Amino acid sequence: TTNGELKALPALGWFVAYEHAWKEWKTSLAMKLRSTIQWSFVDVHNFDFQPPDAYNKTNRFAANLVFSPSERVDIGVEYIYGTRENRDGQKGSANQVQLVMLIPF
Repeated sequence: TTNGELKALPALGWFVAYEHAWKEWKTSLAMKLRSTIQWSFVDVHNFDFQPPDAYNKTNRFAANLVFSPSERVDIGVEYIYGTRENRDGQKGSANQVQLVMLIPF
């Protein structure tokens, strides 16, 4: 607040995800091919003293495809789409594609 008092913002957030192992195809079984889809949502109850551009809501969808060409290597690609709404109602959206390679040691 403007008087220096700290207050926690009430918020609700959740996500749901599903991972699928592509075992139907012989080639994909050998590569350990898998996919995940995820949908998540966050809603913050803003206070009156917060600025108009304060974070209020997000909605996000992600889908990926990952394979393991060897025992200790994962390679994947993921698409993410998200929306954001500020306290004052301004909205925006973004698309993102990312690549990943994981080699644990």
